[in-house]
Amino acid sequence: MKIKSSTKWCNLYLTESKYKLNIHPSITETYLKWGGYSLLSLIILYAMYVFSFGIIANVIIGFTLLTVTIYFLFNSIESPIKWLVLNSNGSIEYDQQKNLCLHHNSRVGWLGCWVILNTDITHAQKHSSVTFAKFFIFNDSLSDIDHSRLSRAIKQNHLSALNYEETK
Repeated sequence: MKIKSSTKWCNLYLTESKYKLNIHPSITETYLKWGGYSLLSLIILYAMYVFSFGIIANVIIGFTLLTVTIYFLFNSIESPIKWLVLNSNGSIEYDQQKNLCLHHNSRVGWLGCWVILNTDITHAQKHSSVTFAKFFIFNDSLSDIDHSRLSRAIKQNHLSALNYEETK
């Protein structure tokens, strides 16, 4: 008699040792930039109207403001990271550095994740300098699966740091 199972064997026993998290350009970041530059432009235009610097000065300031806004919006610096490799033990590979771990101050927010990386503790003791890499990853920069993996790793790391502080 053959027993049938609804779960495939490969899905049941599949465990990954590391995940490559691909980071894409964020639409939310673009909207925030457009909104910020638009608000700044409106404030400056309002100040020009209230203080009335003169027609020539207003035209020059307005043209300069428009040029600078367009330059910064279309030539903004891209995200410094394109991918992260999240290992099963919680370590992270980023920019050819393999001994990085999440700092306990990394957070998951409603717009994205604040990721703070430092060198592995054992590696840092050998070299006596701890380097940090800090960056913000918007939610829509990651796929849903990658975002949940990164969020889970950050929350587990934060929880283990809290438990460590309680045992001291």
